[in-house]
Amino acid sequence: MTHQNPLSHFLAVCSKPGMFLSSQRYEAVCAYLIGYDSAAAGGVLRGFREYVLFRHFDAWKNLPWWLLIRCAAVPEADLAAPVEGRDDALLRARLAEELREFSSIVEAGGLEKIYWEYSHWLSARSDSEARRLFKSLTSE
Repeated sequence: MTHQNPLSHFLAVCSKPGMFLSSQRYEAVCAYLIGYDSAAAGGVLRGFREYVLFRHFDAWKNLPWWLLIRCAAVPEADLAAPVEGRDDALLRARLAEELREFSSIVEAGGLEKIYWEYSHWLSARSDSEARRLFKSLTSE
């Protein structure tokens, strides 16, 4: 199965997961998107994590995009616990919203705009944050 615009397909999966998946849970939707993106050699969601990071956070977070969205939508969420109840629908809607905005930015200015904004966000981090990040990346 091929899709002319994979991000449009991703939006359809988020809004009507029952048409594409046996489970409608946020985790299942994310797993599907990750699998599709991996099959496309990471091309569909390239820059999406960076986009979510600079749009919603003031500090560096070393989390994958699906947990960044969960943190942004439900700040008090226990990330080790499965998504429960009303948070599941909220997260799918938030994911669709983020993908829609990401798609429009990519279509308007390409990935260059995403990485430009991310580089500005990253360079605005304080020296102590940069040192902590660098230390965590270089420690054994």
